Amino acid sequence: MAHPTFREFSSINRERAAMWHQGGEPWSLADWSNALAGEVGELANFVKKIRRLETGTGGRISEQDRTVLTVSALKEVADVYLYLDLVAEQLDPQLTMDQIISVKFNITSSTFGFPHRLREVS
Repeated sequence: MAHPTFREFSSINRERAAMWHQGGEPWSLADWSNALAGEVGELANFVKKIRRLETGTGGRISEQDRTVLTVSALKEVADVYLYLDLVAEQLDPQLTMDQIISVKFNITSSTFGFPHRLREVS
């Protein structure tokens, strides 16, 4: 089975999010943004713990396993992406992350004179 594309992720992610909020008040852009910020904070916390290991500045005994911390950080990376997609949906439900990322990536490359470009998705 091939890995899903950004578009496939967005479609499934947005469907699942709608199911989580059935029967309750729909979340606003601010709600999704706050949830995203929380996930970014959780990621940063694991990165902080990894950095403590790298610098030998200690931490809890339960936080001394680099592999466990890395796996946890990677799970947070996924959560950040999923919430970021839901924030993007609130801003413009017609756009998917592949469209948003390719346009911005190409603008930055052009601005700084880099030759790297992504194929823009319609």
